[in-house]
Amino acid sequence: MEIGLANEEKGISYFDLVEQVQTSLGFKFGKQSELTFLIWFGNNFSKSEKRLNHEDYSNFKWLQELRSSGVLDASLKQRADTVKSRLSFKYWLDGLAAKQYLDYVELQESRKAAIQARKQSNKSIWIAIGAIIVSSALGLYSLYNTSEPPQPPFEVKVIEDKTNTKQLQKRVDSLKNEIYEAQMIIDSYETDLSSIN
Repeated sequence: MEIGLANEEKGISYFDLVEQVQTSLGFKFGKQSELTFLIWFGNNFSKSEKRLNHEDYSNFKWLQELRSSGVLDASLKQRADTVKSRLSFKYWLDGLAAKQYLDYVELQESRKAAIQARKQSNKSIWIAIGAIIVSSALGLYSLYNTSEPPQPPFEVKVIEDKTNTKQLQKRVDSLKNEIYEAQMIIDSYETDLSSIN
């Protein structure tokens, strides 16, 4: 499918596809495996909406025979040549097959991402475990390796600063006197007003 998708513009013949598959995978098709591959090819590749048919699959065995022995009678040779000529045409990968391949590629990328995420989460877990162990070890070390027992806190004495208190008291007394004088003035005005009425 990958090779078919790569040849999406020009198309590819069956024989070119077989050659590329054998080269990339490093093996040679046997008779039965090549017939199986031909059937897969016929199901996933087409030429102007025409597909290979059952007759092509039947005649393919005569093409295989011609390739292996080089000898066939005239009618069988004609059948072999017909299928050989049909398989030499350019075919294109069908849309459904291309979609299946793209889904496969996406699935592979998702698996790689999931594996990488799992590795990162495992690293994070091990780092967290290491941090817990180190902090516990440091806490135990500080508990057991101090030579002097902890000292009680020093006594705290609160000393009042009376300089500011004296100034505030003078100001409060002054305000009290001003309020008293204001109250006296108000009372005298009220008395004057009530006598006028």
